[in-house]
Amino acid sequence: MGNVANVISGPAQLFVHADDGTIDPTTLTLTGAASDFSAFVSPGYTDKGIEFDYASTDKDIDVDELTSPVDVLITAEKLTLTVALAETTLQNLYYSISGGTLVSANELTIGGKVRPSRFILGVLGPAPTTALTREILIFRTVPKGTVKMHYQRKDKLVYTAQFQALGISTLPNGQNMCKILDF
Repeated sequence: MGNVANVISGPAQLFVHADDGTIDPTTLTLTGAASDFSAFVSPGYTDKGIEFDYASTDKDIDVDELTSPVDVLITAEKLTLTVALAETTLQNLYYSISGGTLVSANELTIGGKVRPSRFILGVLGPAPTTALTREILIFRTVPKGTVKMHYQRKDKLVYTAQFQALGISTLPNGQNMCKILDF
């Protein structure tokens, strides 16, 4: 029998910080409060929420004596966060474009970058049971994907931003991309 208290519903809020060395995301203390992300920027309203996707590539370890694998190794991991940003500021467009440079609040340039911009991401949303909030901290990301701007009379413009997590080599395996805490 299931427990309805473990069903999560409700919106989450995204927070973005430039991975510019001003903060070490691995040392941030999370408490379940929005103030945990006070050094971050909120890109505002989203359309269709925040999508968190984790996938691993596994390799079966086979031996001649058995017909089934005796073990499985993770050979690759991919963590992506996708969000449609409903507030179409240049800063939000900058978050979406890997080759963009935000020159000022009124100017974004694109092209010629060798390395994509890097960001630290935070998510604050509901958690199950008696816990009030869930926080997700993704230590280092880069924008990925294709950005399309579709101006039309009958609907709003949104920027779809997709961020791919990068591992931090100084952290232990199993702990080097993100952490998720319930409060």
